[in-house]
Amino acid sequence: MEYSTQEETKRKDALITDLNVAINFEDSRTKWNHATSFILLLLAIVASGMAAILGLGSVLSARWIGVIALLPTLLVLFERSFKFEQRGSWHKRKRNRLEDLRDQLIYQQPATPSLDQIAAINKKKHQLNYQMQQEWDTGLLLNWTAIDTHARGVSQTKEPPQSLQQAK
Repeated sequence: MEYSTQEETKRKDALITDLNVAINFEDSRTKWNHATSFILLLLAIVASGMAAILGLGSVLSARWIGVIALLPTLLVLFERSFKFEQRGSWHKRKRNRLEDLRDQLIYQQPATPSLDQIAAINKKKHQLNYQMQQEWDTGLLLNWTAIDTHARGVSQTKEPPQSLQQAK
């Protein structure tokens, strides 16, 4: 069945909208994760400095200084456990790849791409999601790697869906 140019334009616009929504989401997650990582690092440095300064003077009891001195370790453990910096980088990489797909659709296709060309870019988007999920599963799952370097993430999926496998 042959579709009209109107149908192709409608599908192109829908895919561009989907990509823009995903790009905006990944951008906000990038900023949030990097900001969280920065704030935790800053708090750890401030707490360490405060413990040192308060320890030199007799302003607080040793118990309170010990609590303040413990904060940097807890903050670093929290950051390493949740991997905010690595997650922010993951979201940034995904955002950049989604922008590449959007740019392919807008600038590297005819003004009105065929349905097959639109479908090919949509398939690339799904392959990207699968690849990025694999990367997340192997490196960014919440586990004990901050404490135990022998722990490894467990993949949620074993094989890509048949529709995403490359033709051989």
